[in-house]
Amino acid sequence: MKQTLRIKNMVCDRCIKAVRQIMEDHALSVEAVELGQVVVSGEDFSKEKLSQALQEEGFALLEDPESRLIEEVKGLLRELIHQEGLSNFGLKLSEYLAEKTQVEYTRLSHRFSEFTGTTIEKYFIQQKIEKIKEWLEYGEMPLKEIAFRLGFSSEAYLSNQFKKMTGYTPGEYRKKNPGQRRTLDSV
Repeated sequence: MKQTLRIKNMVCDRCIKAVRQIMEDHALSVEAVELGQVVVSGEDFSKEKLSQALQEEGFALLEDPESRLIEEVKGLLRELIHQEGLSNFGLKLSEYLAEKTQVEYTRLSHRFSEFTGTTIEKYFIQQKIEKIKEWLEYGEMPLKEIAFRLGFSSEAYLSNQFKKMTGYTPGEYRKKNPGQRRTLDSV
Protein backbone atom coordinates (compact mmCIF):
# COMPACT_ATOMS: atom_id res chain seq x y z
CA MET A 1 0.00 0.00 0.00
CA LYS A 2 1.51 3.33 -1.12
CA GLN A 3 1.20 6.37 1.18
CA THR A 4 2.41 9.95 1.13
CA LEU A 5 3.47 11.08 4.59
CA ARG A 6 4.01 14.76 5.38
CA ILE A 7 7.03 15.41 7.59
CA LYS A 8 7.69 18.65 9.48
CA ASN A 9 11.17 20.23 9.80
CA MET A 10 12.74 18.79 6.66
CA VAL A 11 14.91 21.62 5.38
CA CYS A 12 17.94 20.20 3.60
CA ASP A 13 19.49 17.25 1.80
CA ARG A 14 20.72 15.77 5.09
CA CYS A 15 17.12 15.81 6.34
CA ILE A 16 16.04 13.85 3.27
CA LYS A 17 18.77 11.28 3.95
CA ALA A 18 17.83 11.03 7.65
CA VAL A 19 14.11 10.60 6.93
CA ARG A 20 14.85 7.98 4.27
CA GLN A 21 16.91 6.03 6.82
CA ILE A 22 14.18 6.26 9.47
CA MET A 23 11.61 4.92 6.98
CA GLU A 24 13.88 2.07 5.95
CA ASP A 25 14.57 1.26 9.62
CA HIS A 26 10.80 0.80 9.99
CA ALA A 27 10.71 -1.67 7.07
CA LEU A 28 9.04 0.79 4.72
CA SER A 29 9.98 0.85 1.07
CA VAL A 30 10.81 4.43 0.12
CA GLU A 31 9.63 5.42 -3.34
CA ALA A 32 10.40 9.15 -3.13
CA VAL A 33 11.61 11.67 -0.58
CA GLU A 34 11.33 15.44 -0.97
CA LEU A 35 11.48 18.29 1.47
CA GLY A 36 8.40 17.87 3.65
CA GLN A 37 7.14 14.57 2.34
CA VAL A 38 7.97 10.95 1.71
CA VAL A 39 6.17 8.38 -0.42
CA VAL A 40 6.40 4.92 1.13
CA SER A 41 4.94 1.50 0.57
CA GLY A 42 4.81 -1.29 3.02
CA GLU A 43 2.48 -3.41 5.02
CA ASP A 44 1.10 -2.39 8.35
CA PHE A 45 3.39 -0.15 10.35
CA SER A 46 2.99 1.65 13.62
CA LYS A 47 2.47 5.36 13.04
CA GLU A 48 3.14 5.90 16.74
CA LYS A 49 6.57 4.23 16.56
CA LEU A 50 7.38 6.00 13.31
CA SER A 51 6.30 9.33 14.78
CA GLN A 52 8.47 8.73 17.85
CA ALA A 53 11.51 7.85 15.71
CA LEU A 54 11.01 11.00 13.64
CA GLN A 55 10.67 13.15 16.77
CA GLU A 56 13.93 11.76 18.16
CA GLU A 57 15.66 13.20 15.09
CA GLY A 58 13.86 16.55 15.23
CA PHE A 59 11.11 15.80 12.70
CA ALA A 60 7.37 15.39 13.13
CA LEU A 61 4.75 13.37 11.31
CA LEU A 62 1.90 15.66 10.28
CA GLU A 63 -1.60 14.27 10.54
CA ASP A 64 -3.80 17.40 10.54
CA PRO A 65 -4.68 18.58 7.00
CA GLU A 66 -4.24 22.25 7.92
CA SER A 67 -0.80 21.59 9.46
CA ARG A 68 0.18 19.61 6.38
CA LEU A 69 -0.85 22.52 4.17
CA ILE A 70 1.21 25.02 6.19
CA GLU A 71 4.24 22.73 6.13
CA GLU A 72 3.79 22.22 2.40
CA VAL A 73 3.90 26.00 1.86
CA LYS A 74 6.99 26.32 4.08
CA GLY A 75 8.65 23.47 2.20
CA LEU A 76 7.91 25.03 -1.18
CA LEU A 77 9.39 28.35 -0.03
CA ARG A 78 12.51 26.73 1.43
CA GLU A 79 12.93 24.66 -1.71
CA LEU A 80 12.80 27.79 -3.88
CA ILE A 81 15.56 29.37 -1.81
CA HIS A 82 17.61 26.20 -1.40
CA GLN A 83 17.58 25.54 -5.14
CA GLU A 84 18.37 29.18 -5.85
CA GLY A 85 15.57 29.22 -8.39
CA LEU A 86 14.55 32.79 -7.75
CA SER A 87 16.71 34.57 -10.31
CA ASN A 88 14.67 33.07 -13.16
CA PHE A 89 11.41 32.74 -11.29
CA GLY A 90 8.70 33.77 -13.73
CA LEU A 91 5.59 33.58 -11.53
CA LYS A 92 4.29 35.70 -8.74
CA LEU A 93 4.82 33.91 -5.46
CA SER A 94 1.06 33.80 -4.87
CA GLU A 95 0.47 32.12 -8.24
CA TYR A 96 3.27 29.63 -7.65
CA LEU A 97 1.97 28.57 -4.23
CA ALA A 98 -1.65 28.36 -5.39
CA GLU A 99 -0.60 26.25 -8.37
CA LYS A 100 1.60 23.90 -6.32
CA THR A 101 -0.86 23.41 -3.45
CA GLN A 102 -4.04 23.56 -5.54
CA VAL A 103 -5.46 25.94 -2.91
CA GLU A 104 -6.59 29.50 -3.56
CA TYR A 105 -3.92 31.93 -2.38
CA THR A 106 -6.22 34.00 -0.16
CA ARG A 107 -7.09 30.85 1.80
CA LEU A 108 -3.42 29.84 1.95
CA SER A 109 -2.42 33.28 3.17
CA HIS A 110 -5.14 33.40 5.82
CA ARG A 111 -4.38 29.89 7.14
CA PHE A 112 -0.65 30.49 7.11
CA SER A 113 -0.98 33.69 9.14
CA GLU A 114 -3.41 32.03 11.52
CA PHE A 115 -1.11 29.05 12.18
CA THR A 116 2.28 30.79 12.21
CA GLY A 117 1.55 34.33 13.38
CA THR A 118 3.33 35.79 10.35
CA THR A 119 2.53 36.32 6.69
CA ILE A 120 3.81 34.15 3.87
CA GLU A 121 5.77 37.11 2.53
CA LYS A 122 7.49 37.82 5.87
CA TYR A 123 8.29 34.14 6.31
CA PHE A 124 9.79 34.07 2.81
CA ILE A 125 11.93 37.12 3.55
CA GLN A 126 13.10 35.55 6.83
CA GLN A 127 14.15 32.45 4.91
CA LYS A 128 16.03 34.60 2.40
CA ILE A 129 17.78 36.48 5.22
CA GLU A 130 19.05 33.21 6.72
CA LYS A 131 20.37 32.18 3.31
CA ILE A 132 22.06 35.57 2.92
CA LYS A 133 23.72 35.15 6.34
CA GLU A 134 25.04 31.76 5.25
CA TRP A 135 26.52 33.17 2.05
CA LEU A 136 27.97 36.20 3.82
CA GLU A 137 29.71 33.96 6.34
CA TYR A 138 31.22 31.90 3.52
CA GLY A 139 32.33 35.09 1.76
CA GLU A 140 32.30 33.36 -1.59
CA MET A 141 30.15 35.74 -3.62
CA PRO A 142 29.53 39.45 -3.85
CA LEU A 143 26.31 40.97 -2.58
CA LYS A 144 25.18 41.74 -6.11
CA GLU A 145 25.30 38.03 -6.97
CA ILE A 146 23.45 37.10 -3.76
CA ALA A 147 20.73 39.64 -4.59
CA PHE A 148 20.38 38.20 -8.09
CA ARG A 149 20.24 34.57 -6.92
CA LEU A 150 17.58 35.31 -4.32
CA GLY A 151 15.41 37.37 -6.63
CA PHE A 152 15.88 40.79 -5.02
CA SER A 153 15.31 43.67 -7.42
CA SER A 154 18.63 45.25 -6.44
CA GLU A 155 21.57 45.05 -4.07
CA ALA A 156 20.20 48.14 -2.28
CA TYR A 157 16.82 46.49 -1.69
CA LEU A 158 18.52 43.38 -0.31
CA SER A 159 20.62 45.56 2.02
CA ASN A 160 17.54 47.43 3.21
CA GLN A 161 15.65 44.19 3.96
CA PHE A 162 18.69 42.67 5.65
CA LYS A 163 19.20 45.66 7.94
CA LYS A 164 15.49 45.77 8.77
CA MET A 165 15.54 42.10 9.82
CA THR A 166 18.95 41.84 11.51
CA GLY A 167 19.94 45.35 12.60
CA TYR A 168 23.12 45.06 10.52
CA THR A 169 23.99 45.99 6.99
CA PRO A 170 25.36 43.02 5.04
CA GLY A 171 28.83 44.57 5.21
CA GLU A 172 28.62 44.97 9.00
CA TYR A 173 27.38 41.42 9.32
CA ARG A 174 30.21 40.09 7.17
CA LYS A 175 32.84 41.98 9.26
CA LYS A 176 31.38 41.29 12.69
CA ASN A 177 29.97 37.88 11.80
CA PRO A 178 27.76 37.81 14.87
CA GLY A 179 26.90 34.18 14.18
CA GLN A 180 23.21 34.78 14.61
CA ARG A 181 22.10 32.31 11.99
CA ARG A 182 19.11 30.15 12.74
CA THR A 183 18.22 26.81 11.31
CA LEU A 184 15.70 27.17 8.52
CA ASP A 185 13.11 25.08 10.30
CA SER A 186 13.23 27.39 13.33
CA VAL A 187 12.36 30.48 11.25
